Amino acid sequence: MERNEIRLRRNLPGAGKSKRHQNYSALMRRHNRYLKLKRILYILYIVVFVFLFILLFLVIRLQNKKEVAVAKQTEKNLSIVSDSTKTTEVKQTQKLIRP
Repeated sequence: MERNEIRLRRNLPGAGKSKRHQNYSALMRRHNRYLKLKRILYILYIVVFVFLFILLFLVIRLQNKKEVAVAKQTEKNLSIVSDSTKTTEVKQTQKLIRP
């Protein structure tokens, strides 16, 4: 037997092959449903990832704003304290100068 004849004989349709493809439409429906589910899950993963990224960005931004506000408040409090100490020092020096 030649090589071609062996290949042709191997590809001859038999009883098992026709039975295997008997339920082809149901198999294709199941496969298409699986692909659709896979696409939906992929899109869902992307949406969740983008949402978490935006949420992280907003939290970092809010944290920075809060730190800046605290720094400004602290600076304001320090300036008030330093102004009050300067005025008391000035009053004390005036008392010392005017006997």
